[in-house]
Amino acid sequence: MPYKFPKDFLWGASTSSHQVEGNTYNQWTIWEKENADKLAKQGGIKLPSMLSASPVENPYTKDPNNYISGRAVDHYRLYEQDFDIIKKLNLNAYRFSIEWSRIEPEPGKWDQKEIVHYQQYISGLKERNIEPVLTIWHWTLPVWFTAMGGFEKKENIKYFERYASKIVEEFNVKYIIILNEPNSYTFFSYQFGIWPPEVKSSLMTIKVYYHFALAHKAVYKIIKQNKSDALVGIAANIFDAKPTSPHNPINAIEISLGNYINNWWFLNRVKNQLDFIGLNYYFTNYNDWKLQSKILAAI
Repeated sequence: MPYKFPKDFLWGASTSSHQVEGNTYNQWTIWEKENADKLAKQGGIKLPSMLSASPVENPYTKDPNNYISGRAVDHYRLYEQDFDIIKKLNLNAYRFSIEWSRIEPEPGKWDQKEIVHYQQYISGLKERNIEPVLTIWHWTLPVWFTAMGGFEKKENIKYFERYASKIVEEFNVKYIIILNEPNSYTFFSYQFGIWPPEVKSSLMTIKVYYHFALAHKAVYKIIKQNKSDALVGIAANIFDAKPTSPHNPINAIEISLGNYINNWWFLNRVKNQLDFIGLNYYFTNYNDWKLQSKILAAI
């Protein structure tokens, strides 16, 4: 018998606000403008050796304008047309993120116009029978929150909780993802130092990673207290590293430790505050023990 997917199976697509909306103003917007010339000269963001693929010559990487999001695809204005395209593709779900910097441009000051925009946005999905999957945080932070230290400081988590409370209060959705790939953001921003705020500190990496776990737990509780029937999860980047010499015990052990730190440490911290887990899988890497030793030493 051929296998058939259940009638309520969700086939969807996903974006983040900064990727598609256009005209955002957050910590990433500022970073782009400050680094566009540098990135163009060096040919893009330089990934760590264990993540970088073979270089491909691309003339567009030399243009500083291609490192500034600007209007993007103007999804903020054209979302109705984009939703029609989703419908034509026979998708019945769409994951998107709320841009924190839009609805809280200043600490504790809510922009009602932007809240109404996202309410209409969600209504537009429901009118087309497309299940909205809301992501509370997808890497971008309000400039004021960044100036306060962002997730580097434990005492700042309360501001994220306040923002999440507003999300639950204003937007009626069934599926909520609290954090998108906290591991990716933490390591690229604080360990490798190639995303804003371009910090290279193992201690800060550990702190931010831990603070994200605390933030997830706190927000999960807030959501359940206010909307008990919501299904709350996380979008986790599962990085698959394998040893080049699996019979070498040093290589095997170090690869296992690296996978645990990236993949399972965070999920184990929040496993009791998850209704579902979204897995983002991109590639498999084969690393030798010498390279893995350098990675773990950096961590």
